[in-house]
Amino acid sequence: MDQWLLRQTRHLPSKSEKERILTFISFLVWNIWKARCAFVYEHKPLSPSYTISTTIKLVTEFLDATNHSLVNLIHDTYESEPHPAWSAPPVEHVKVNCDASWLAPNSAGLGVVIRDHTDSFLGGSATQAICSSVEIAESEALLSGVNLAASLNLKKVKFESDAREVITNLKNPRARSWRLFLIIDQIRKRCSMFDYCTWGLGLGSP
Repeated sequence: MDQWLLRQTRHLPSKSEKERILTFISFLVWNIWKARCAFVYEHKPLSPSYTISTTIKLVTEFLDATNHSLVNLIHDTYESEPHPAWSAPPVEHVKVNCDASWLAPNSAGLGVVIRDHTDSFLGGSATQAICSSVEIAESEALLSGVNLAASLNLKKVKFESDAREVITNLKNPRARSWRLFLIIDQIRKRCSMFDYCTWGLGLGSP
């Protein structure tokens, strides 16, 4: 893998170009891993075009968030297969999509994307974390989303994640998972900073 990466970046004209290409490769590998996990553990069909389109969207938002201009990372055109669409929140609300990718035994990537009702990008983050399970990683991703939304002084917030167990524990106080209890408790307490907030199942970081 390291030799392949060197070949891909050896003749690039600038450091910034190299950083952009490596950013794209990083997100692509992450999404391939997520697709593989969904195929193995959830029996979801594989869709290369969906993986590529999701990668391009995440790279665009990440580079925008880090004040980079997006270059044309892929020159070939393709038609995307149908995939779940992002739905806008009500007027004056924002939607925070949170997602995680977990690699045993304890490595995780956490992603957050925030948009308003016009689909305008308001903020995002991509961080690494040490987590002992995919459920804990998904909980940490939601906590990251809560912290980011609070730091932006947002008041009416809808949180979405594709982690059913985490959302169930947030929406139902009786559904207490001992593995997630401390993180879920932090999320609930910090959500008191918002005038309005909900948690629901949906896309992770679209």
